[in-house]
Amino acid sequence: MKKALTNGQQPTSTRTCNLDHLTSETGASPSARFRSDTSSRANQGKSGNRHHYEQLNTELIRRRFDFDQETAMSREAGRVQSKRGAQLSVCHQSFVCLFVFVMVEASAGVAIVDTVVSAPGRSPNTDGIHIKQSTGVTVRNAVIGTGDDCVSMVEGSSDVLIEAVTCGPGHGISIGSLGDTPEQVAVRNITVKGAALAGTTNGLRIKTWAKANAGAVTGVSFSGVVMRNVSNPIIVDQNYCPGNASCPTEARSPETCDLGSGIEISGVSYTDVEGTSATATAVRFDCSPSRPCAGIAMRDVRLRYQPPAAAAAAERPAASFCRNAHGVAFGDVDPPSCLIE
Repeated sequence: MKKALTNGQQPTSTRTCNLDHLTSETGASPSARFRSDTSSRANQGKSGNRHHYEQLNTELIRRRFDFDQETAMSREAGRVQSKRGAQLSVCHQSFVCLFVFVMVEASAGVAIVDTVVSAPGRSPNTDGIHIKQSTGVTVRNAVIGTGDDCVSMVEGSSDVLIEAVTCGPGHGISIGSLGDTPEQVAVRNITVKGAALAGTTNGLRIKTWAKANAGAVTGVSFSGVVMRNVSNPIIVDQNYCPGNASCPTEARSPETCDLGSGIEISGVSYTDVEGTSATATAVRFDCSPSRPCAGIAMRDVRLRYQPPAAAAAAERPAASFCRNAHGVAFGDVDPPSCLIE
């Protein structure tokens, strides 16, 4: 992945990246079309968010901006580079704006608004928006369909606001992966609110490698989120080790490991989260045995199991799974909480 450009100075003002320099066949920029579609939903409450989701599949088709790569290359001649089949254009010196994904690195005071990102669901490693070593980042009013995380936040991300994001296809909204290398990592003060996800492999995810490398994730808030047909709506996975490669022997089997991830996860809240799970287990907190999750709070979380081929009437109770996870639940929580109080 190409690293973002920096100028060695801290930005003094908020910077905005959008795709207005590109136009659709109708001549309207994607963000202009997006603004007209989303302005009427500003400041809506739970009912508005629910209505937002009911329009989701239509909106994903209507609002997604697909472009011909060769046309984009010729249009942006001299400014565009090619990397793994994706086009990149430098939006500002402090970060790189990509047509298939947006990367914010080593930056402060960045705003990404009224943005549409589209990549095939089968395309690997095409994060929609990737945030790293940055603070004061806002992502608002975005429609993202991709083959990886719609939004991902990794080491050094702090004071991040993700608001009114529509996600699907993709791997959801993720913190991580973290802890693959020995460098100590920290992610703090992350807020995700007013999101809608459909047909994604994950919903709200925190993911750390099953390695002893130190770090922390703290102060995370998820609220006002609607999901439909999401395979893992709420998931904390501290036993991430694809192919069991490069992980300590003790951590290769989640059932028997006595080491686990060295990343401490604390102060994570889920409020007013509802929707359907494509798998029977809608809530999964698989935390580290050496660094158990602490301070998890769930309030008014309502997730039902609906097999992908079933009709809406076939919704049934979902299950929750907890290991080494401590916290509390308030209000209407379904499936019932399995957190250790």
